[in-house]
Amino acid sequence: MTTPTDTSNNPLVSCEVCAKQIPASEAQVPEAVEYFVHFCGAQCYDLWQKKIKQDQAQQASKPKS
Repeated sequence: MTTPTDTSNNPLVSCEVCAKQIPASEAQVPEAVEYFVHFCGAQCYDLWQKKIKQDQAQQASKPKS
């Protein structure tokens, strides 16, 4: 029989990429511009970084009005 995990001392956070609930103590937490984002592991962090770079490239290629 498994015992429920006590999260009162270790709240859960959502991974920024896959939305998996993970203990805050195990999350990778890079600081973004004005907020913190949480990742369940290196793979989700890498996917997030790739998306940020793609978004920046799209913004740079848009014609300025």
